[in-house]
Amino acid sequence: MPRTLLTLFLPGLVLGIVGLGMAGGARGQSTERKVYTTVGEHGERVYTDQRIPGAKQIEVDTTQTYKAPPATATSGSRTSAPSRVDSSFRYQSCAIAAPANDQTFVNPDSIKVSAVSEPAVRPGDIMSILYDGSAVGAPGSSTATVSPVLRGSHTLSVVIRDAAGATLCSSPSITIHARQPTVSTGNRARQNTAQPRARP
Repeated sequence: MPRTLLTLFLPGLVLGIVGLGMAGGARGQSTERKVYTTVGEHGERVYTDQRIPGAKQIEVDTTQTYKAPPATATSGSRTSAPSRVDSSFRYQSCAIAAPANDQTFVNPDSIKVSAVSEPAVRPGDIMSILYDGSAVGAPGSSTATVSPVLRGSHTLSVVIRDAAGATLCSSPSITIHARQPTVSTGNRARQNTAQPRARP
């Protein structure tokens, strides 16, 4: 077994550095070594693996190895498999089911609206009922209640969009009418229902 002698010319300073020839090092095995220290003739501290007169044995840690743990994926590096989208899916139709086109309402407090689609709205898509171009009712619901209803003509339509906001189906608009009786109309109605006067 080869032996080495390392002399450090630092008087009075003890350093934990020892150069030792190590047999079996190529096989990665740790072996216990004895190390001695003494003071040289010039006052320097001497370290050696040879036992010499006046030398004192010191404890030296055996060779240690470190193996890094396997890398683990962090939450930011995780990738999820892309969801599959059926590119061939199409809505054949979507429309306002009620009320009917050109229907007239007299002095209405509210109007109930319903919509249909073929096929049915698939999960993830959103149906919206539009009253005069603005969405009414709960998002994704096929029914809505319009209130109040102002006098005049109004449009109703339905649109279906996907989660990204792309339009998948848009129906033609229908027109409804809201009428409110006037004072003159009420007077004529009362005149028509009045009892005829008896002739003298």
